[in-house]
Amino acid sequence: MDYVRLEVETSVRSFGALRKREWIMLAPYCANAGSTRAITAAFPGQRRLRVTDVRGDAVASVSIQGRRIPIPPDALENGVTAEPTGMLEVPAGMEGGLYFIDDQWAFAVSRPQGSCTVVLPVSTMQAFNDWGGRSAYTERDRQRETGHRTSPHYYSLRRPLARRFATDVLTGFLDWLPRGALAGEDIRFIPDYDLARPGALASTKLLLIPGRSEYWTRESRRAVDAYVDGGGDMVLLSSETMLHEIRHENDRLAWWWWGSPEDANSPLLPYWYDPLRKYPLTPSIGPNPRYGGTHKAKSREHPEWGVYHVRDVRSPLAKACGLASGEIIPMRSTVYYDGLPVRWYDGDAPMLDERALPFHRWSLLAHSFGRHTPLQHIGAWFAFQRAPDSGRIVHFGSFAWSAPEGVGGKGPAGSRPAEILDATIRLVRSGAELFAPQAKPIPVPLRVHLKSLF
Repeated sequence: MDYVRLEVETSVRSFGALRKREWIMLAPYCANAGSTRAITAAFPGQRRLRVTDVRGDAVASVSIQGRRIPIPPDALENGVTAEPTGMLEVPAGMEGGLYFIDDQWAFAVSRPQGSCTVVLPVSTMQAFNDWGGRSAYTERDRQRETGHRTSPHYYSLRRPLARRFATDVLTGFLDWLPRGALAGEDIRFIPDYDLARPGALASTKLLLIPGRSEYWTRESRRAVDAYVDGGGDMVLLSSETMLHEIRHENDRLAWWWWGSPEDANSPLLPYWYDPLRKYPLTPSIGPNPRYGGTHKAKSREHPEWGVYHVRDVRSPLAKACGLASGEIIPMRSTVYYDGLPVRWYDGDAPMLDERALPFHRWSLLAHSFGRHTPLQHIGAWFAFQRAPDSGRIVHFGSFAWSAPEGVGGKGPAGSRPAEILDATIRLVRSGAELFAPQAKPIPVPLRVHLKSLF
C-alpha cells in the first residue's frame, strides 16, 4: 500500500482538481498530528491536490494515486467497503483544525497533548451527509411515505464527508479558534462518539462543544458527565444539543424510529428529553432542546427574536464579559435555540422555574426569544455548577454563536460575540470565581399561583 504525506508549503504551484463524482475518504476523520490514516481516493491516475483550511486558504498539498471505485447502492447503511488506496501521513507539526482535500473532502487534525478539547459533532454531520444519494433524513422521509419503518435504522461513518456537512454552522467557531483566546495553543479534536473511549478526556481541562451537536450515545453522555463531576470545565456554543439518542456499532450509528413495533424496548420518542429514557438533559447541560425551539420562516419576519437581552450584570463572569444593564446582543433569530423552563414573566423578563434547576449555583446571563414569541420559550445563555466540587459549565444557548454571524464577526453584533467568548474562556481557565452570591428567588405573584390551579 502506498504511503503519501501531506506537504506543508506556502509557495504557489499548480494543483490538480477532482471532477464530478470523484471523491476522497479518510478513516478515521480525526487523528493526531504525526499519525497515519487510511485514504480511499476514487479517481484514475495520480494527482497533486491542494489542502485548505476552513477559510479556504491553501496550507498544504498531497500527491495521491487513486483508482476507479463505484459508489455502493447501500452507501448510507454500510458506507465504503473498498480497500483503501493508500495511507496518509500527517506531519507532526501540523496545527489542530478541520482541513479539506481539494477544498472539498474533510478531515480533522488533533494535537495529542492539548489541554483544551473540541468535540466535533461527526454523528450529526453524518446524519445530514447525503453522499451516495441518501441521508438519514431523506431515508426517514422515504420510510414515512411508504409506511415501512425499519428499526433500528443504520447510517455509516465510513462515507466521504463533504465540506458543507463538515462545517455546517461551525465555520465561525473554526475561524475564531486560531485567533481567539486559545490562539497558539495545542487543541485536541475528538468526535462525539469517541468520547467514551478510555482516557479520551484524561488531560482535558476545558471541553468545548460547538455547533449543531444533536446525536449522542449514552456512553458519550456519561463520559462528559463524569468529566464535569471530576472538576472539568465546559463551554457549549451549540443548540439542539443532545437531541437524539443513538447507538454506536463499530463504524455505524443506529437510530430508532419512535413508537416502532419492532423494538418494544424503544421509548415512544427518539429524543434524549423523553422521560422514558431516564436520563434528563438539564443536569448535564442546563439549557436543552426540550425548553428551546425555533420558529423558522416566521422568525425571519421578527429578527428581534434573535436578540440576547442581558440579565445578570452582578457576577464576575458578567463583569468579565463587560455586560451592561439593558444591553442587547443581536444574533440570527432563525436558528434553533436551547432553553430552560420559565415559570412566569415579570413584564418581558423571564423568571426561571428554580424548582427544575438542580444546581449548586447558577446565573442567567442573557436570553433570546421569550414572552412575545409563539412558544414563549427562551434561548438561555446560562452558567451553572452542579456541586461545590464539580466543574463549571457555560452554555450560550444557540449554535448562532458558532456561525460566521456569531464569533466569526460577520453578524449584526460584529466582534462582540468573539470578545465575550474570549473573556469567558480566559476567566474559566483562570479558575477564578464565576458566580455572584446566589440571590434569593423572587416571590411568585399570586396571579401566577392562582393560574397554576386552573
